[in-house]
Amino acid sequence: SPLELQMRASSARLRVVQKLTGGAHMLLPGSDATIAIRCYFPNMLAKNDDGLVAFRNAFMYPICFFVVPPGMLQQEQLSNPHSFLSMAQLIMNNKDGTAGQQKEGSGRVFIVPDVASAISILSSIVQTLKPQRRDLKKKYHDSIKTNNFIGDSATPQVVARHTARAFSDFCTRFELPVGEDELLMSRLRSISKIG
Repeated sequence: SPLELQMRASSARLRVVQKLTGGAHMLLPGSDATIAIRCYFPNMLAKNDDGLVAFRNAFMYPICFFVVPPGMLQQEQLSNPHSFLSMAQLIMNNKDGTAGQQKEGSGRVFIVPDVASAISILSSIVQTLKPQRRDLKKKYHDSIKTNNFIGDSATPQVVARHTARAFSDFCTRFELPVGEDELLMSRLRSISKIG
């Protein structure tokens, strides 16, 4: 397929699969995750289910690309709820009424105008699956949790820090003199006195 030919130039790790349980057209192995890819072109849009449920459930990261240039065919596929593209979107988003086996969520569907766009999206996805990027993302989400005391991070220190920051923002917004927020907080001595 055109996607396979262009991807071979940019990735030595690409494996094209002829017959594999799960129905992937291509696999892109990563350090600790493999991306399973199915790619459909305009001449392939007359299919029915095509085993998408099995494909979605067989892999941790299933992706479907629909390479359909903008125009009448794309509009017909998107506007018809019974078209293969519309059904594929529902199936990959796990809205087909079957219980998916995935723990990470559902598969992804991308409608792209050309193969170059599909490769661009795929390289972005590969970057997010790198362990260093995942570690940075986890640290970011942990800091958001801590700063907003989500879940079990609602320690008294976190709540006090959040309240002091919000109170300081309140004082800045109402243009109170510098240091007035600290004076008011020291007078209150506890959050329970604010109510």
